[in-house]
Amino acid sequence: MKCPKCGKDLLLRNEKVGENEDGSAIYNEFGICKDCKKKFNLDKTRAKQKEQQKKLLQKNPSKSR
Repeated sequence: MKCPKCGKDLLLRNEKVGENEDGSAIYNEFGICKDCKKKFNLDKTRAKQKEQQKKLLQKNPSKSR
């Protein structure tokens, strides 16, 4: 995966972001750019992209696929 800012490769890591009610850990995948010193939450980014695609399909159902 490439950095959206500089285009270099990202270092992929899973990091703990919280816990469920039962105490089990919740992990998200992060992309870390060593050149830009930026950290991107890839799970959040993917969720936003899926939501935008759903909205587009609901607006224009004839353009699916």
